[in-house]
Amino acid sequence: MAQVDPDAGPGRGAAAHRIDQHVVDRQLLGRFGGRVSRLPFLMGCVAVAAAGALAAELAFGGLSPAGVGETGAPHFILSIAPLLLLFICAVSLQARRFRDMGWDPLYVIPGWIAINALDRLVALQHPNLAMSGAFHQTLLGLIANGLMWGALLLWPSQRETRGHENVVGARQTI
Repeated sequence: MAQVDPDAGPGRGAAAHRIDQHVVDRQLLGRFGGRVSRLPFLMGCVAVAAAGALAAELAFGGLSPAGVGETGAPHFILSIAPLLLLFICAVSLQARRFRDMGWDPLYVIPGWIAINALDRLVALQHPNLAMSGAFHQTLLGLIANGLMWGALLLWPSQRETRGHENVVGARQTI
């Protein structure tokens, strides 16, 4: 059931309210509440990855080992802030997608981090189990990450809305 905006004039219908709600949800990418369906999640991941690549190039591209002296350190420290902001946006986007799938992100995200940490620890302690010298990950960790990303991209959304939350990108009937 859609909520009617009291400020909406007589010429504004449910479609205008729905569009306004989608704009508000997209502007609040850093919040952890709400839900997001598959296609907006994919587009959000592409946007965060592109912005992350640009921020990483700005942070690390111009620095050489000799350049991290007197003048390189402040530039490096100031360049880390956009990367931290993008990390928060990426985690919040995943939390919204997990919530849309019906999974509790308060359990899934720490579990995913624990699996990756344990996998990295095993790969560092037993290098013969690691995939290669460049990656500190085992085949089991690669499969677990592939399954999680596959679930995030392909798992269907829950059919119901929770009353006060709208699913960004889902078709709604009023």
